[in-house]
Amino acid sequence: MCELQPEFAQNHRASYVSPIRFYLFASVLFFFVLAQATDVPEIIQETIDPITQSQTASEDSLEYLDSRLTEDQVARTRRLVARGDGFAREAIISMANDTYEAYQAGTRPGLIETCLLRQFIEVFDDPQNFLERSLDNAPFTMFFLLPFYAFSLKIIYIRSGKYIVEHLVFALYLHSFAFLLLTVQILAPLEEAIGIIRGALVFVFFGYYFLALRRFYGQGSVKSILKYAFLLLTYALLMGPSLLGTFVLAATQLFWRRRNCRTLGQGTAWVIY
Repeated sequence: MCELQPEFAQNHRASYVSPIRFYLFASVLFFFVLAQATDVPEIIQETIDPITQSQTASEDSLEYLDSRLTEDQVARTRRLVARGDGFAREAIISMANDTYEAYQAGTRPGLIETCLLRQFIEVFDDPQNFLERSLDNAPFTMFFLLPFYAFSLKIIYIRSGKYIVEHLVFALYLHSFAFLLLTVQILAPLEEAIGIIRGALVFVFFGYYFLALRRFYGQGSVKSILKYAFLLLTYALLMGPSLLGTFVLAATQLFWRRRNCRTLGQGTAWVIY
C-alpha cells in the first residue's frame, strides 16, 4: 500500500481500486463486524465495577433535577433511582447532587447543560439503543473527519507541492488500512492470543503510517518523525470532539424519537421544553 499511494497520485490509476471505494468497503466491513461483536451488557458491567454503589440523594436534589427535565424523563428518572442499584442509578444520583450543589452556589445550568442533562437520561434509560445509534453514526463521523485530517496534511506538508485532493487520497488509504487491521483484531478467534495480536497490529499500523509518510512525501527520517508525532497529536485532538459529537447525536436522536412517539400517541404537536 505504500507503493500504491504515490502511484495513484502520479495518475497511474488503472491498476488500483478507487480510494473512495476502498475506504467505503473497509469502513462498512469494520463497523458491521464491530456492531456484531459489541456486547452492551458486558460494557455496562465493566463500567459499573469500579463504582461504589453507595451514593444517596436528598429529595431536594432530585426535585431540582426534575425541574430541568421533561415530564416523561422525570418518570423514567425516578424509576431508575428506585431500582436500588446499577450504573444508571448511581449516575443520576451523582448528577442530581452536583446540579443541586451548583444551584445552591448560585450557578444555574444553561441551555447547553440542560440539553446534555436530558440526553444523559436517554442514554441511561436505554443504553442498548444508544450504543446501536452511536455505531450507526460512527461511519459518518469518521468520513467527515477525513477532510480535516487532509487539511492538517496540507498545512504540515505545505511545501510538498501536492494538492489537497492528493492529501485526501493519502488519508483515505491510511484509514482504510486501519479499518482492515481493526477488523482482523475483532475477528481474532483465540482469546488467549488477543493480547499478542492486538500489540502486533498496533505495531504494524504505526509502522505502516510512518513508512507511508516517508514514501508518499519523500522526506528524510528526522523530518518524517517530527511530522509523524505532530500528526498523531493533531488526530487525537480531532478524534475527541468527533467521538463526543457522535455520542451527543445518538442521545439527541433517542430524545427526539421518544418525543415524536409520545406526541404522535397524544395527537399533539411537538413542544420544545
